[in-house]
Amino acid sequence: MSKNKVYLDNAATSFPKPPGVAKAVLYFMNEVGASPGRAAHMGSIEAGELLFETREKIASLCGVMGPMRVIFTSSATEALNLAIFGCLKKGDHIITTSFEHNSTIRPLKALEEKGTIKFTVVPPYDKHQYTLDCLEKHLKPNTKAVVFNHASNVFGTAVSLEVFSEFARKHRLISICDASQSIGVLPIDMDELGIDLLGIPGHKGLCGPMGTGALVINDSFDIDQMSPQKFGGTGSLSDQIVQPNFLPDKYESGTPNMIGIAGLSAGIDAINAESIGKIFLHKKELVNYFYQRASEVKELITYVHPEHIETGTISFNLEGLSSSELGFLLSDRFGIQTRIGLHCSPLAHQAMGTFPSGTVRISFGPFSRKSDIDYLFDAIDEISNA
Repeated sequence: MSKNKVYLDNAATSFPKPPGVAKAVLYFMNEVGASPGRAAHMGSIEAGELLFETREKIASLCGVMGPMRVIFTSSATEALNLAIFGCLKKGDHIITTSFEHNSTIRPLKALEEKGTIKFTVVPPYDKHQYTLDCLEKHLKPNTKAVVFNHASNVFGTAVSLEVFSEFARKHRLISICDASQSIGVLPIDMDELGIDLLGIPGHKGLCGPMGTGALVINDSFDIDQMSPQKFGGTGSLSDQIVQPNFLPDKYESGTPNMIGIAGLSAGIDAINAESIGKIFLHKKELVNYFYQRASEVKELITYVHPEHIETGTISFNLEGLSSSELGFLLSDRFGIQTRIGLHCSPLAHQAMGTFPSGTVRISFGPFSRKSDIDYLFDAIDEISNA
């Protein structure tokens, strides 16, 4: 196996992390160590301040005024489960898209199999875009919500948030957005757009540790529409055995992952210091360079024009090899870390004609470089000529 290590799997989790992330984690573990909101001693107070400050950072990033409307979760998956199971009721109809990750489509399918809801998967207007007309064709009298993926974790394309938010506002639907691939890369203003609920991970574009995420609730969203999905201690109303009905306690029970939140706070600081705009342009430059090099390899198959790739994620295949074979060779012989297969998004592969074989996926992060792409193509050339 090659001693080189080239990490091209940032759509799964960002790596390496900014230096401040590990420092923040170690500081909390070694110097603070307390649970927030459970006591009046200095450690608990410092933890509470960190918790609130991180809520503020996420709220600002997402265009929400109230920091208490940031609900910490273990992942975007948990956040989206809270939104879907918390909002949808017996007899509801839901509209969703062909580019959903399993973090949204599986909860919807579970509710459908229980007989609670029905949902419609809407194909795109073209290969990867949606219009108001193509969504409205599937509207029913009992449509309750639209659940949509902002950016594909397979192909790097992004839908128009304006189209989905206009559709939801026009028909008074709850809008639930999976921003797993776009947060920290593309701007999102929930207030301006009117998006109700936004599920985000902490460990991808925000460069925080694994095991962190949040559900961000628009200031205008009535929380009586969403039931909590876990119950327990919150540090508030401890004289009562009913769950509090105010934010964030209504949806946050148990001890928060303060070690992860400390790292997440530092990750957001690093993203803000660099700026989302610069990160976006950096990824765009790498995508264009990949396609420049790809034009030299006639056996390489790509699926999206580079101008439509918004998040630095690219799917490809090499003629004569399955995605599994190519991914294994890249890792075993060259130390290049990619993702292979269906990437927990079978509907996207069906929409793009890559099901069931899947693709090799590479995804760039803030620390990816053109030299990584050169090394990748040197490896592909050696594999092709073997």
